[in-house]
Amino acid sequence: MFLVLLLCSAMVAGSHACTCAERPIQSVVCSAERLIKARVEGEIDTGINFDNWQNQHHSRQYKATVLQVFKGDGRLEKGADIIVETAANGALCGINLASNSVMLLELDYYRDAYQISLCD
Repeated sequence: MFLVLLLCSAMVAGSHACTCAERPIQSVVCSAERLIKARVEGEIDTGINFDNWQNQHHSRQYKATVLQVFKGDGRLEKGADIIVETAANGALCGINLASNSVMLLELDYYRDAYQISLCD
């Protein structure tokens, strides 16, 4: 009986996470509304301690420079500096972006901000 309860509690605990199916890159590119190549300049210091669980509802923000626009809606242009927001951690589908890296980013635009997540 104890073993059954232990297995059930392990299954419940594992359900509180970002659960997005991985998509092939071709599918991501074809379905993207905004797709850019960008240099991530670094994380913006917002003064929030993300190691504190009470701050997990805040978003991380990164500064990035647009190097090339593959798909856009007229707001993105080459050479522009943009702010990219993502959830605070991977359990909320957030992404940690490495400083000084060049990345292909699929962006959403919501509440006057560019956003990315593991589910995009």
